Amino acid sequence: MKQLFKFRAYNKQTGKMMMWKDIKSFGNLNKLLTLSFVDVMQCTGFKDNKGIDIFEGDILSDWNEVDGKQVQSKLQVYWCEKTGAWKLDHSFNQDKSSGDLLCEELSDFAYEITGNVYQRQSV
Repeated sequence: MKQLFKFRAYNKQTGKMMMWKDIKSFGNLNKLLTLSFVDVMQCTGFKDNKGIDIFEGDILSDWNEVDGKQVQSKLQVYWCEKTGAWKLDHSFNQDKSSGDLLCEELSDFAYEITGNVYQRQSV
């Protein structure tokens, strides 16, 4: 079976997210990785509750009732080198110091992508 990897990149100079078709215009991914003003993110292989691909750096949200009001969580997706797994950041400061496995979180909760670490507004 052929495994496909998906990437996107954030261009800090233009403030825009570059999808795969834009990345291909650089000729190859190695060239893109050498640029200091570009951050490349890999697709996790998971999808949110709307069927959209989840990438490293995405902000996932769910909504819970607290004291009669709907409260939105905003949790960052990141790669944990120590465990070799995608995680969802549950730390207060979203500094990747505490997280749970993304695959388990997605099976327990209805998360959807509401932004990313570069463009924090809702998508």
